[in-house]
Amino acid sequence: MMITSYRIEPKPTVIFTETEVFCFLLYSEQHYDAFCRSVSKPGRESFLWGMKNRLAPANEDQRGQAKSGQKVCEVEMTITELNLLAKICECDPGLCTRVTALFDEAQKRYRVANGIPERAAPFPSTRLAKSKKQCRTSKGAK
Repeated sequence: MMITSYRIEPKPTVIFTETEVFCFLLYSEQHYDAFCRSVSKPGRESFLWGMKNRLAPANEDQRGQAKSGQKVCEVEMTITELNLLAKICECDPGLCTRVTALFDEAQKRYRVANGIPERAAPFPSTRLAKSKKQCRTSKGAK
């Protein structure tokens, strides 16, 4: 038995506002997928619950991210967590676009760090998007 190689996974440090964290929690609680619902409940794999617990007043460096008096959460996230977060907020096109941009940037850094060439056809940014009609129906369901 032997190790043949290592892969480096970047964990970007991301700042989310209090509003964004509570939107993630709300969308997670109402999501159609059981695993997406589970990350908003207390437990081991619940990174959203952890984000809620880390909310704190913005310091000098974070003030540009939040409105005055609003709390922020600064957290390290894996590519997998960013992808799951994009799936959770797929019914909010604006928020989903911003999270997908973070995911795409982390994936790009992963490829560079591990010497993986760019794909001829990168993942489309709309890979997680659903129609607005489906989103409206899933918001009302619990």
